[in-house]
Amino acid sequence: MNDERIIVAVGRLERALARAEAAAARPPSAPVADPDEELRARHQRLRDSTQAAIARLDTLLGPAVDPALEVSPAPEEPR
Repeated sequence: MNDERIIVAVGRLERALARAEAAAARPPSAPVADPDEELRARHQRLRDSTQAAIARLDTLLGPAVDPALEVSPAPEEPR
């Protein structure tokens, strides 16, 4: 019974060694982009597009916007 356990263990070790040798023989994979850098780039693109949209709104609203409030005042209702 003990011999059988040793034979099974040696077989497992041989298979593990074969996997390790196969992995070592493979060429290294291409480097993966830094996920933080990708997130920073996406954030910057979002900021840029948001700023452009706000600039377009400012152009459309023109002088109707009170720069001190940074929002247009509510129109007065007729009495």
